[in-house]
Amino acid sequence: MEHLRSENRKLHLENKMLQQRMHSELRVAAVETQRTLGIERSQWLTERNALEIQNRRLQEEIGRLQRHQEEETQRYTAMLKACEESCRVERETREKQLRVEYEDQLKEKTLDLQKHLDDKERHLKQELKDLETKFKAEAAEREKAHKQELIKQQKE
Repeated sequence: MEHLRSENRKLHLENKMLQQRMHSELRVAAVETQRTLGIERSQWLTERNALEIQNRRLQEEIGRLQRHQEEETQRYTAMLKACEESCRVERETREKQLRVEYEDQLKEKTLDLQKHLDDKERHLKQELKDLETKFKAEAAEREKAHKQELIKQQKE
């Protein structure tokens, strides 16, 4: 019986030592697990922070690109308006220039035509005078011939 008691004590001590060892190993495993989890969490947080920084940088770049796009759009719009205004002014200037050239040509042609008409009228008046002179001369000659004919007839 003593032997059984001694064996029981021995088994009890062995059981206690095994439990202590098991508790110690569990504590070590828990500490190791906590350390591993801490390292993984730290790595995850570091990676998350890096991604957040990268995301902020990307958002800043997107904002910068959007501002640049807006500036370029405004610049393009301003250039387009300036070009349209320049074209309008150039068109109006050209229209005025062409109108002046047309009016000058019209005046010149009108003057040429008027000169031509005046020349033609003088020529026609001269022809009319020449014809009147010719007819008067012919009439005078016929009258003279008629008088001579009458004189001749009276003499006969």
